[in-house]
Amino acid sequence: FAAAIPAVGVMDMLRFDRFTIGHAWTSEYGSPSDPDDFQVLLRYSPLHNIRPGVSYPATLVLTGDHDDRVVPAHSFKYAATLQNAQGGDAPILIRIETAAGHGAGKPTSKIIDETADVLAFLQAVLFPEPAAKMYPVRIDQDRLAGAPDFSFLNRPLADEDRITVRDGHFVDARGRRVKFWGVNLAFGANFPEPADSVRIARRLRRLGVNLVRLHHMDTSPDAEPETARSLLTTGPYPTLNPVAVKRLRLLLDALRDEGIYVNLNLHVGYTFRPGIDPVPDPGYPIPNQSKPVHILNERMVELQCEYARRVIDALRLKDDPVLAMVEINNESSLLYSFQTGALKKYWPEAALDEVIARDKAYLDRIAAAVRERLGPAVPVTGTQVEFGGPFLYDTHAALSYIDDHFYIDHYNFPNRPWDQTDWRIRDSSGAGSGYLQYLHKAFARQAGKPFTVSEFNQPYPNRQAAELDPTLAAFAAFQDWDGVMHFAYSHGRNWDRNAPSGFDLDGDFTKLAAFGQAAYLFRKGLVRPAEREFVVPLPRSLREKATAERMQFQLARFFESLGVDPNVAFTRRVAVDPAVETLPPKAKEQPPYHAEGGDISYDPLRQLFLIHAEQAAGVFGFLLQEPASAGPMTVTLAPDSRGFAALLLTSLDGKPLENSARLLLSNPGFTLGETQRLIPYRKDPAWFTLAPSEAQKPSSPFSVSGPVKMELVDANVVLRSRVAGL
Repeated sequence: FAAAIPAVGVMDMLRFDRFTIGHAWTSEYGSPSDPDDFQVLLRYSPLHNIRPGVSYPATLVLTGDHDDRVVPAHSFKYAATLQNAQGGDAPILIRIETAAGHGAGKPTSKIIDETADVLAFLQAVLFPEPAAKMYPVRIDQDRLAGAPDFSFLNRPLADEDRITVRDGHFVDARGRRVKFWGVNLAFGANFPEPADSVRIARRLRRLGVNLVRLHHMDTSPDAEPETARSLLTTGPYPTLNPVAVKRLRLLLDALRDEGIYVNLNLHVGYTFRPGIDPVPDPGYPIPNQSKPVHILNERMVELQCEYARRVIDALRLKDDPVLAMVEINNESSLLYSFQTGALKKYWPEAALDEVIARDKAYLDRIAAAVRERLGPAVPVTGTQVEFGGPFLYDTHAALSYIDDHFYIDHYNFPNRPWDQTDWRIRDSSGAGSGYLQYLHKAFARQAGKPFTVSEFNQPYPNRQAAELDPTLAAFAAFQDWDGVMHFAYSHGRNWDRNAPSGFDLDGDFTKLAAFGQAAYLFRKGLVRPAEREFVVPLPRSLREKATAERMQFQLARFFESLGVDPNVAFTRRVAVDPAVETLPPKAKEQPPYHAEGGDISYDPLRQLFLIHAEQAAGVFGFLLQEPASAGPMTVTLAPDSRGFAALLLTSLDGKPLENSARLLLSNPGFTLGETQRLIPYRKDPAWFTLAPSEAQKPSSPFSVSGPVKMELVDANVVLRSRVAGL
């Protein structure tokens, strides 16, 4: 058999008589208490006939958690034993229906859900997706030229390009709107060798980047200054590393010359060290990255102010147009620790209003030190909405803009954090999950302030990651966000690895292929922003409710529970306003969702995100064997494809697609190292990892050394055009 679906079965024939009504079945089955019956039952008991090492067919066990006829323990034990014994690669799964019994009286909705799951399981195991066709791929970023070169978007920065905030957006000194398409540099990548600074700045310019977030510069202080992984040395905080300072200043000059701003991050990962740093011993171990003690401890706050002053002075940032914004405190707040319960260890009697006030005082104090050096107009933010929750709008009242982070299919480490030999991903997609992360961010934006997403990714080796940058560019443009920053371009200085590595864009050809196009789409407004703004009230009562329910990571879901359909973000611009009290009337958006103005749409049933703007067309998601049309472009995948595509077409001469003679079409697939395979994690088909290189480990590292191959996405593309030649 290729598949088996045992449903609410009596699997343990040696103990069936001990549960609920099982004793009444002995007249039919025999009694396990009778020696002769026991031998007969043992010979056919499903549980006891499982043999280790046998290659069993794909199996989906069905049960209900309230089955009082055949208790679910039968299915639980059978599935667990079969999973442990499986000698083949076929999945062994169990589906446990909640609030359900043996089957009689099951509501129609549950019958539909179960049937859909069974059919989907059978489709997956009986008709598996074809093996991907792969071809060698390499992108030389230092020689990128022609259509994929988006250098023309930038020009060198001058005094007139200094960034401030006006009317809820970032503007330059002439009052012109500036939108940021950015990347992160992390750890040693912030301090390239002097010979590499210009090269990296030019690379980023070709990719359409106009902002670099300088991240994790305080996390790993250098014992030897020449190591240059940090702005700090291991001397007493805040002792600056002169080698790192010099290298970073050279990078800033190179970025400025290429028209690229920077976002200066202050506290990210530094852990204070009583006895070495001039801070008193608090009487307990300092937590990793000092969070949240660095906000509570008065001396630590004072030293962070001094760190900000020294960094600004050493880098000579005052009046330098290269500096666009400053971020005080990455992914940390007392509010967040209050909600997780971690704050009790350091401030057991803390009340909510005290926590809000303390967070605000910390941020205002660091911001004052920054503005003391840079002037009052420099844009400053504190931390991210996800790491503060809805009272972040209170703590950030005197700050310039709101920031947040999100990840689609972030690595999961089931045993030891950041163990690259034991990790897993879902291999999920935005198109297949309703772009829920996009919706959560839409409901994090505060009315009247600039909004940025300073970290986002769908990291390698997710097979749908080609969708990320173009769809986010389109969604963010429609929502009229002010900046997005891919995490990260690089974590180190191996600039020529030419292969994927974790979160890094450098070497991730799946994302690099359309990254410049996505920048062009976002920065030039090829997708028009919505004209109408859907304002969502967030009064004190709702901020308290969301905080109590810890909904800072799921704001769209929180508002959905109040009757606000989060899918409104596909049709209109969304912003929350703490000053508004009354919720709008309940209304349900009907799929497929069409943006106001018609430039984007999303069909959750087909799992397709489409761009149909005047100068851009895109098809992203699971086309399968059905054609999909976006503007003048129609895409049909080949019959032997796996059914997912991420195609983006943009006009390069400023004309509508139908009239354009110069177009760029990108059609990237997923990438893998030449010898890598994506496999189920420990035979669990709900999780994936890279096949291990060591037999005793479940995974190999999420990076590639050596040649890279890309999936061939074989597609038929039809373009309706009015020009004679393209």
